[in-house]
Amino acid sequence: MTITRQDGFSCLSVERITNGRAEKVEDAVAEEYPLTLIVNGQEWVTLLCTPDSLLELAVGFLVSEGLLRRREDLRDHFLDRERGTVELEVADLPSVYARLRGKRTLTSGCAAGTLFYRVTDVLDIPRVNGSLQVPAADLSQLMAELARQARLFQQTGGVHAVALALPEGVLQVKEDIGRHNAVDKVIGACFLKGLPTEDKILLASGRISSEMLLKAARAGIPLIVSRAAPTALAVRLAREVGVTLVGFARGSRLNVYTYPERILAQREDAQEEDG
Repeated sequence: MTITRQDGFSCLSVERITNGRAEKVEDAVAEEYPLTLIVNGQEWVTLLCTPDSLLELAVGFLVSEGLLRRREDLRDHFLDRERGTVELEVADLPSVYARLRGKRTLTSGCAAGTLFYRVTDVLDIPRVNGSLQVPAADLSQLMAELARQARLFQQTGGVHAVALALPEGVLQVKEDIGRHNAVDKVIGACFLKGLPTEDKILLASGRISSEMLLKAARAGIPLIVSRAAPTALAVRLAREVGVTLVGFARGSRLNVYTYPERILAQREDAQEEDG
């Protein structure tokens, strides 16, 4: 078997069988890479991920966990690709360690994602408000743009794509074998660039589970749109924290599970009242 490694994927020589006939072809397969986060000199967690945007992934993970709130709290960082580590120096970490002790939770995300808070503990997440309203047709266009920019998925079919967007267009696109990792990469990229995430739209190709919902809510994102389904717990948490959750956004159709007032559309109840 021939393996040629490229950025984020490997090209393999495989045998493809079609209608009972076999042939040798080249196939692109997504890479899986272990990245260990070392925070203030202590090993924190190892994430299985796609090996790109690694610093953004590490920073976004800490932002999603509530360990990083301001840019100045990230004092230093060092990425060692050979060792598969990211070392980060974070201000005021000891109090955070005490708060999180005993709360490590395995998630339902791809590649054994990890959280350090309970999914029902949303009291420390401010309610997401904001005046964002988006026409449903614009969401369809944004999802089409996400699909066009998901180049690693187009090559491998083995990753998830996530984007941060305005109604006018996509701002950041990241891909990863883990849905939650892709969210962290987007959040981390925005954090490092000083790009606010409030009053933006999170676009996703995969299922929206509770941990993804909480990551977006902690970043102040009021609207999540996915091509796939949400979980029931994600819907309940979205109601709790004030996030509009949209699923099955395919073509001109979508399902709005919470706070539909953020999605501009002609509603049947309004038509009935007019009649």
